[in-house]
Amino acid sequence: MSRYKVIATPDEGYWCLKVPSIERATQARSIAEITPMAKDLIEIMTQDPRIEIDVDYDLPAEVAEAVELKRRAAELEQLAQGKQKAAAMALRDKGLTLRDIGKLLDISHQRAHQLIKAQ
Repeated sequence: MSRYKVIATPDEGYWCLKVPSIERATQARSIAEITPMAKDLIEIMTQDPRIEIDVDYDLPAEVAEAVELKRRAAELEQLAQGKQKAAAMALRDKGLTLRDIGKLLDISHQRAHQLIKAQ
């Protein structure tokens, strides 16, 4: 099984696909077409039907930044949920009502109840 690197760059409504190891390029209309188009090109040029590809996307810096921020936001959301549960339980141990806990944590009293009961 031969492995090839494919560099996919968006360009005017299509994807430019470069395969450096065979010094050739092709195009795809969508992300879904990248793999089959690249494999077709490589197979035609090398006569090797057993191909695996690794796609590297050459994208603007804003895309990488947006993806990283989304990943970090999900990470922080998971951390916040764990802390929120601990905070709800600590407030309940102090004798606060579910409505007060909800108000302090900026959640509904029903959500406060869920957090406390999910031990």
